Amino acid sequence: MNELPSGWTTATLGEICHKPKYGWTTSATASRPAVFKLLRTSDMSKRSLDWNEVPYASAIPAEPADFTVCKGDIFISRAGANAGVTVLIETQPPKALFASYLIRLRPKLPSTELFLKYFLQSAHYWNQILRSRLGIAQPNINATKLAELSVPLPPLAEQRRIVAEIEKHFTRLDEAERMTAQARTRARAFRRSAIRNTCAPFSSRKHVPFGQLITSLRNGISEKPTAASGFPILKISAVRPFRLHLPERRYLADASLHEGFELKENDLLFTRYNGNPQLVGVCARVPVLNETLYYPDKLIRARLPTGHDARFYELMFNGGKASEHIRSRVRTTAGQSGISGADIKSAPVPVVTGEEQTAAADLFEQTLLYSDRVDSELKALITRTPHLRQAILAKAFSGQLVPQDPNDEPASVLLERIRAERDREIAGPLKSRRTRLRTRQAALQSK
Repeated sequence: MNELPSGWTTATLGEICHKPKYGWTTSATASRPAVFKLLRTSDMSKRSLDWNEVPYASAIPAEPADFTVCKGDIFISRAGANAGVTVLIETQPPKALFASYLIRLRPKLPSTELFLKYFLQSAHYWNQILRSRLGIAQPNINATKLAELSVPLPPLAEQRRIVAEIEKHFTRLDEAERMTAQARTRARAFRRSAIRNTCAPFSSRKHVPFGQLITSLRNGISEKPTAASGFPILKISAVRPFRLHLPERRYLADASLHEGFELKENDLLFTRYNGNPQLVGVCARVPVLNETLYYPDKLIRARLPTGHDARFYELMFNGGKASEHIRSRVRTTAGQSGISGADIKSAPVPVVTGEEQTAAADLFEQTLLYSDRVDSELKALITRTPHLRQAILAKAFSGQLVPQDPNDEPASVLLERIRAERDREIAGPLKSRRTRLRTRQAALQSK
């Protein structure tokens, strides 16, 4: 970190917080008669802590106060994928204990709680956490390492100004995220509306089973692709409505036994099985390929004769009567939903000329391009906000977010008071023990 501003100093978490405390070892239960809730690592993985979703402790320690969750406590996950994730208890919690995979920090000065909350989200904190985890297969943080982490400490008055400025900027970012999420919802609604509107003029046309139009319909390769490289074969996740994600692939070591399973431009691929019923029967058109590509048995390939526009049928299976037909045929067994080739063959599609097919497909393609561009821009905005938050925190903890006030009491003075209080706390019990020892010695000598 760069040189600290005037009035700042460097402290450790151990100096400005009471001794870190490990949590209570017990299991969680959903049983309502239990007295204490049990705060766990998994409860901290969301953006905000919802006490309604926190379970109860199945056992209570002899001294519950040692493990009780209080307002102003900071909890840090010490192991697993969430190692280093923190939460500040900002409001009065229900009766709760904290579990053994958490470490509790209690700031010595209540006014530093929010300052530490934001510091524990900053890159300065996370860089130290990551360094402490180097060479460890399972991410893990212990109380000793945690207490040694350095904190850039400004004067107490400046801490308050920094927190106020961070919260002002974060409130704006929260609102921007909310509005962007709303815009994405409207963009998806626009896309669905475009599909319906493009398909609607053809709903009154004569329909025939799709099987009467195609030249072939075939399930894919049943062999499990286990090679690290070789002949590419798509994953089932490659097929989404109007999208074939070509990077979603595995590899076959030998393709000599799979002649006839090569994909060609304008083939239509359908998902035959999926754990999500909404993704069963979705259709994607194969684009121009510059390689030989195969498909697995959980996908079905349909091939059209010359004179038909595959884009038109891709549209019908993702939004027309054919789509409704497929959804009505989805069957679920043992958690897997599926359709058969017969369901695709029997799907009704409108009888229209090649020129009409191409005109409808061209119109929708332009709408789809516009929708994709809008969605891409909105996603880019969403991905920017975490970087903006870190930029704000970086300025905050380097003294660049708010101006320094020379009238503020230096942080070094604050830190000396904290250290002096700590020394008194340590000296008190030692003095008492020495006094008791001298009293006993005097009693023995008087006998």
